[in-house]
Amino acid sequence: MSEKLLQQLFKKVYGKPSWLVRRRFGPSILLEFGKPKLQVSKNVFPPTKKGRKFPKRMLKVYGHWHLTTFCSDWEIRQSENLHFPLEG
Repeated sequence: MSEKLLQQLFKKVYGKPSWLVRRRFGPSILLEFGKPKLQVSKNVFPPTKKGRKFPKRMLKVYGHWHLTTFCSDWEIRQSENLHFPLEG
C-alpha cells in the first residue's frame, strides 16, 4: 500500500490525539479518536440487597473514529521507552 493512499485514508485522524487506547485480544489494540461520545444503556439494574444502594446502568464512551490493529506485530513506545510489545 502506498504512502499517499495511507495518508488519504487517515487524513481525518492524522495529527489528532488518541485516547482510551486499550489492548484487545492477542496482538490487537483499539484506539479512539475525535470527540468523545457517551452511550447510556436504557436498561436499569436495581440495587442488590448487599452493598450497592442505587440502581445502575451500563455506560460506554467512544470516539468519532476507531482504529483497531488486528494480528499485527506492533510495539507502543514513548520516546525510547517500550511500554509493552503487542505479542499474540
